[in-house]
Amino acid sequence: MDNRPFQALLLMLYIGLFLTILSVTFPDEVSLASDVNLKIPKITHLLFPEPEPEYADIDNIVDKYKEEEREIPEKQPKVDTSKTDSSDTHQASKKRIDKNIKIQYPNGNKESLHSFFRALQKMELNKSSLRILHYGDSQLEGDRITAALRTKLQEEFGGCGVGMTAVMSIPNKPNLAQSINGGWQKYAIFGQDYSASNSSFYGLMGNYYKYYDESSGQVYFRNVGTRAENVKVLYRNTEGLTKMYLNLNSGSDTQEEVLTNSSYFSSYQYDFPAGLQDLTIEFVGGNPQIYGFSFDCNQGVQVDNIALRGSSVMDFAKYDAKNLKKQLDALDVELVLLQFGVNVVPGISNDYSFYGEMIYQQIKYLQNAKPDINVLVIGVSDMSRRMNGNYESYPNIELIRDAQKKAAFRAGCPFWDLYEAMGGKNSMPSWVEATPKLATSDYTHFTSQGADVVAEMFYRALIYEYDNFLLQ
Repeated sequence: MDNRPFQALLLMLYIGLFLTILSVTFPDEVSLASDVNLKIPKITHLLFPEPEPEYADIDNIVDKYKEEEREIPEKQPKVDTSKTDSSDTHQASKKRIDKNIKIQYPNGNKESLHSFFRALQKMELNKSSLRILHYGDSQLEGDRITAALRTKLQEEFGGCGVGMTAVMSIPNKPNLAQSINGGWQKYAIFGQDYSASNSSFYGLMGNYYKYYDESSGQVYFRNVGTRAENVKVLYRNTEGLTKMYLNLNSGSDTQEEVLTNSSYFSSYQYDFPAGLQDLTIEFVGGNPQIYGFSFDCNQGVQVDNIALRGSSVMDFAKYDAKNLKKQLDALDVELVLLQFGVNVVPGISNDYSFYGEMIYQQIKYLQNAKPDINVLVIGVSDMSRRMNGNYESYPNIELIRDAQKKAAFRAGCPFWDLYEAMGGKNSMPSWVEATPKLATSDYTHFTSQGADVVAEMFYRALIYEYDNFLLQ
């Protein structure tokens, strides 16, 4: 008698029993490492396969957020609202912005950006300058998002230059060639260069550099004269005499300076002569902490790109409070943008109150250092993982976004929802598959084209609020 049919049936029963036990006993996925998950087969997946996810429709997003000129409202001290229908006054501005890209305010209190807007208005009238710090994670590396935002604001309000750059780092200023010479050592507020024994006297970029191995250190810049009007050398010098040599145009002219000794932040500004092409800055003697350099204009807006790969928030609490305040004041910082979150996403949880508390505490530390500063939190972007052969949004994205918004509102700060601006749930695959591609195949980071779209959306949201501020 042939037992093969019976054996086949028995095998199928064993497999069914095994899958049933897996379905009851184990979760859908088991994490083997930080970026490796084991998918557990379930009998329900075989009997009732999950439908393919529905991706967000972003067909019109590129066309809608191409660069365009805006109408600047007449800058009147105040609009008489008793004689003017406010809905008519703002009608033109409302037509240029979608609801999903509007800035959100705690309890609808739009005054949480008014300090920055007043500084912007004053800067235009007085032909002065102000600075915006754009902090974030790897989404900002390579000056992405920040560069496009900087260009838009400088075209609108004046200004030039790429802003702050460190002594050495991964390439983050595409328009600024930079190299070093000498035994430089980096000390960072976060990452592999951080040590608990580090000084708390960090620069605004979250680090400082020293030249321990040599008696001097050099930093070389090219293509500077056509992109900025001055360079600011940012430092703290507490030990010994330090001379600084500025070698212009491959050494055809040299300026000698002595760095001021101070227990706190100091800066030296050098205005570029006509025809400057390259610049070498050499430090000799002493033991200064070099915070970096800033390539700016004498008037207008500067937007600094400060990317901290792997970070979930900027840890301002590690700064010496007085030194932080001196930097914010001396460099005319009026607005701080905090754009983090993608590094929190892989650690899936049902509660992100701990993360919200981290953000809140850092904002409060910053506000205590400079009470009139405005802080705006940019929410986490969409991020996808592969599930059942398809890419889907991580299930915790909205929880992280909500924790960020709650922390911002608790600190009295506005919030910009990048997740919703992108299209919401399952929008990242649409950005990856767009033509041109707006996001990379890691389903996390934006391409340069995508970064420009994000910058354009945020710029319009910010300018919309500024236009309405001018009409009050």
